[in-house]
Amino acid sequence: MTEVAPESAAAVAARRVEVEWSAERVEQNLSSAHARLAQQRVRNRLAIGGALVAAAATLLLFVLAPKSSQTAPVAALPTATAVAPSPKTTFADGSVARVSDGGELLVKLASAEHIESVLTTGAADFEVTKHPERDFVVVAGPVRVRVVGTRFRVERAGERTRVSVTEGKVEVQEGDARVYLEAGESRFFPSAEPIAKEAAPQQSSGRARFLELARGGEFKAAYQLMSQTPGAVGSSAEDLMLAADAARLSGHPEQALGYLRRVTTEHASDSRAPLSAFTLGRVLLSQLSRPGEAAEAFALARRLKPGGGLAEDALAREAEARAAAGSRERAQALARDYLARYPQGKHRATMQKLLLP
Repeated sequence: MTEVAPESAAAVAARRVEVEWSAERVEQNLSSAHARLAQQRVRNRLAIGGALVAAAATLLLFVLAPKSSQTAPVAALPTATAVAPSPKTTFADGSVARVSDGGELLVKLASAEHIESVLTTGAADFEVTKHPERDFVVVAGPVRVRVVGTRFRVERAGERTRVSVTEGKVEVQEGDARVYLEAGESRFFPSAEPIAKEAAPQQSSGRARFLELARGGEFKAAYQLMSQTPGAVGSSAEDLMLAADAARLSGHPEQALGYLRRVTTEHASDSRAPLSAFTLGRVLLSQLSRPGEAAEAFALARRLKPGGGLAEDALAREAEARAAAGSRERAQALARDYLARYPQGKHRATMQKLLLP
């Protein structure tokens, strides 16, 4: 005996208009209705899911969006970890990070008192706004880079990290040790290789040994090696910068000039070229007392990246170098240019002195 299903809404509607539907036709229409309801439920779930994703994206953009100086700081998010959605990340305080070389930057904490991010791979250039009441920290491998307001670059190289400063001053913490780097300085961390690697130096090539020593801050040994084995220094921008560091920091500034100049000519498009030109100017002005050449080097640093982090310092140092070289009119022209570009710049007092009769 066939079991009769409870009368459905479809059947009632059919009866009201006095249309006789067969059981087969009723079953077909009920099946179609169920299918449409199932499709509607799927569409509803997708719409809800899309709304949740949009809400999450809006929240992330609110946390990372730049705020004006009159806007209250974003509340701390101690448990949230956000992956930088693009090569450029703008923090809530206006600071900016730009990743490169396949870099990945994780924003670990963002509050009014403390911003902390982690560079897991690649490199990142930072422009940190000046807020004395707030710490800005970048963790890269075994080191912590802490700043108040400056411009610097952090690069991961395997188990080592290189920190290069273009403006201001940073504190780099490695274990219990702290090192301070100023504009124009760069260094690899950890500062030394494990002793176990020293047991068999003959197993590595001259270049590998040079890189090992220079990256570890053993500049005297690195300079001695590259002097005895010229082929130990390669032609890459990193090799040339390390060779310049080894020369100037081991007491041989004259020998650093050639390496620095090669970076600016052979690797002019490299992000380290402006830093190399600026370092060249510092060596010529401060260590070798050659202000005329130093002024040209500072001018080159500005030409390589006119709007870069070193532009302000390079303009001021060029003006000082021109004055030291006896080019008073040109020095004063540069001083006026500086005051027009940076009316509240950190070299304002020095530039004003250059304009005195």
